[in-house]
Amino acid sequence: MMDKLLSVSKLKRVLFFILVCALRVSKRLYLEVIRKKGPIRRGKNTLIVGAGYAEEMMLRDIARRGYQDFYPLGFLDGGL
Repeated sequence: MMDKLLSVSKLKRVLFFILVCALRVSKRLYLEVIRKKGPIRRGKNTLIVGAGYAEEMMLRDIARRGYQDFYPLGFLDGGL
């Protein structure tokens, strides 16, 4: 009896984890792919220097604004 309770508990944890992951992925998919519109007005061609967390946030902010001011062409990073 106790073995069945433990297996049900483990199954609930796994299902909860899968559902939380699916929720996060679906939100990101909606925000970044489905709701995404093409650039209405393309801004200045831009090369982002660095490839860390701050530069990723900068790229997301540029994308949220619809590429009106800047149009990123890529990242330039010297770190290996």
